[in-house]
Amino acid sequence: MKLKYNPIGFVLEKGDVTTKLDVLEFLGVVNSREAKELILDLLKNQMANGGFPSRLDPRIAGIMETCRTSILLLRCGIPEDKSNIQAAVNFLLKHQREDGGWSENPELNIPTEMVELSNKKSVTWITADVITLLRKVGLGSGKACLKALKWLRESQLEDGGWFMFEGNGFEGSDPDSTARIAFLMKEVYGENDSVYLKGKRL
Repeated sequence: MKLKYNPIGFVLEKGDVTTKLDVLEFLGVVNSREAKELILDLLKNQMANGGFPSRLDPRIAGIMETCRTSILLLRCGIPEDKSNIQAAVNFLLKHQREDGGWSENPELNIPTEMVELSNKKSVTWITADVITLLRKVGLGSGKACLKALKWLRESQLEDGGWFMFEGNGFEGSDPDSTARIAFLMKEVYGENDSVYLKGKRL
């Protein structure tokens, strides 16, 4: 399918800092002046608690934004032991829920139309993203990561998939969450992992 317009040019013109940097990293030009300026902009926006501002309310650090921004910065060459990354990871670890998962920041007000998010119950796909980050910074064998993996594995539904979060009002598995988590299980446990194979069949 041929696109009518160049989406990359549109994103670089209209996108926010994170989206623009994501595109430049995808294009392999993270050493360009534009990319370096965007990286500095992101780092300047990091909050005192180590988190990055939520798109829902920039006065409050978002779990999703903190995780995804940290992963992006790592992809752009920021060392895992740099204080910014360590502060972000510590922020996330402090917000792990009792069951092992992560929800969005309880301080945020989640609009009712954002059915994929919860700040009261652990969200499967956010938890998968945080696990990915923890593995990237060498904490894949740590207590927090193992607890999160255990929760995800125990949350697999009978059909092989995963919900976004328990009681989100939808019956059955969520395709996007399921795909993300299933391939995480393959990455962590290998292609013969029973949880991965059950999720893959869905």
